[in-house]
Amino acid sequence: MRAGATSPRPIATSALDRLYQIDTPEALQECLNGFILAVKGSFTLAKTKEEELLDRILADDSPVPAELLQRYAENLIKAVRAVPMHGEEAERLAEKWQANVTRFAAYKTYCAAQDIRGIAEEEGGDMDYIKAMFHAYNRYQAAEYNTAVARARTGKQWQQFSEDDNVRLFPNIKWLPSLSATPREEHMPFYNRIWPKDDPFWAYNQPGTLWNCKCDWEQTDEDPTDGNPDRRIVKPGLDQNPATSGQIFTDTASYVRRSGREGRAIVESFSPVWEHINDYLRCRDNDDYADVAFRWDNGGLKATHKGHISHDNPNEERFFPEKLSATQLENECQNILFKSGHSAILLNEITLAANGDILPALDLQMDGRLMDIRSITKNNAHTIRNVLSTKNNQIKRFVSKTGMDADTVCLYFHDSTLYSKTLITAGIEEYVDLVKTKNKIQHVICVVAGNTNVIEFNVK
Repeated sequence: MRAGATSPRPIATSALDRLYQIDTPEALQECLNGFILAVKGSFTLAKTKEEELLDRILADDSPVPAELLQRYAENLIKAVRAVPMHGEEAERLAEKWQANVTRFAAYKTYCAAQDIRGIAEEEGGDMDYIKAMFHAYNRYQAAEYNTAVARARTGKQWQQFSEDDNVRLFPNIKWLPSLSATPREEHMPFYNRIWPKDDPFWAYNQPGTLWNCKCDWEQTDEDPTDGNPDRRIVKPGLDQNPATSGQIFTDTASYVRRSGREGRAIVESFSPVWEHINDYLRCRDNDDYADVAFRWDNGGLKATHKGHISHDNPNEERFFPEKLSATQLENECQNILFKSGHSAILLNEITLAANGDILPALDLQMDGRLMDIRSITKNNAHTIRNVLSTKNNQIKRFVSKTGMDADTVCLYFHDSTLYSKTLITAGIEEYVDLVKTKNKIQHVICVVAGNTNVIEFNVK
């Protein structure tokens, strides 16, 4: 036991959850201290899976350990998905929430890693204290999961309340009492009171603006009640309407505020993780995609549609001393993008038009942008010009036939000596001079073997 520490004492099972009801640093510290003292000495020598994870976190020098981020994020995504969302608008909102809770999980992971490593240094590696802190963060997750479910449900209801027919038939909303066995007092003044749907009250008060809130609401044609209280009762991190803001958790959440300016810059450098999470989930959950992989350390994503054409049979042309096929080169390019933190999805190339014809197709969706890949296998003055001219015609046909937007070509350099900024610039200038006003290509992206940086050129 540390010097000055008191004897272990019992602690109520709900004590940690009080963090979400009393937003002060003192409440947090009291909560953590009590939890540490209650669990100290209660661990066995046998390593549990949680302890093994903790060992890996301590050994990981990343400020946002990928394995822990994955566990927190997947749990909160599961919470959002516990509320079914149907229809294009609702599905778009659900995707915003999934990205939002993933970002929230990144901030939580950063704070957890900082606190755990801080105790490891201060306490000289006292694993009891370290494990107690880790348990505390995992216990917070229960309240965060329940709150995410409640706020997703609130957001879904608000979308439904806002539909034109519902506004016409049910112009008002009634606040329903909490279903909790021990309801808190904050929302009690709202119980069974009715406000118009367009009342400013609803901009900052909804069920779910308190952690673990179990209040509900319903739309009604009953008249608004008189003398309604005009209070703003929200907790940090829950201060926006999830339907109108697209946020389950806001930037006033304790993890974000505790991170400070330097910590926020660090966490935001992991933004490809939440920027690509929805593409990953779509591919993972769709049997039409194979070889789906996601990197929680940098947001790299790769997947291949089963309709993507392979050029890998023995009669296909081969390139370089390794005798690589066009498909092998394409996969190399995809893997480099994946390892570098980009989303690289090889697309379906056998989509049929209404008359049964195969529509023009492109190879790749990279970071949400449609493009076609071409491996550069030769080094002469006109290679880039000729490649771009061919791809320009392909992109024009694709846009014309599908109505989708595309203006980018990806050039892959398996042999890095074939890449030269001067050569690419000159080739683009030759290409523009050749096609003149018929140009559709606006961007050329270069992926070079051995280089994790993607190089982009704008076509003027």
